[in-house]
Amino acid sequence: MQFFLVPTLLTCGPAALSAFAYLRALREYRSARIRRSVLWAVGGVVLITAYAAYTFVHYTLKPPPNSPPPWEDPETLDLAMLFFLAPVGLVFAVIAGVRGASKMGRGATYSSFAGSVCCGSS
Repeated sequence: MQFFLVPTLLTCGPAALSAFAYLRALREYRSARIRRSVLWAVGGVVLITAYAAYTFVHYTLKPPPNSPPPWEDPETLDLAMLFFLAPVGLVFAVIAGVRGASKMGRGATYSSFAGSVCCGSS
């Protein structure tokens, strides 16, 4: 009997969290509290985490036939692609955070946010 709870949480959990973050960023963008670049950065994170979840679910439900060697196994190649995409997702998340995706409250502007971060004012 195989337990898939931990791999499912590690792959599908970030996809669900980033999808909710994108929905919140979209709502804040519509109310003109954040810029479009934040929406693009969060969208990039969503794509990378959705790709990870898709890779896990796809190869769990439909494993490759005849067990190919690791250098030809599509699951291994997809996981290697995720190894290279993970730093890109982290950079996008940092960009979104610095640009104010989750830190700006009601009535705050980007300039007041940047001033409080850079100069330490409240």
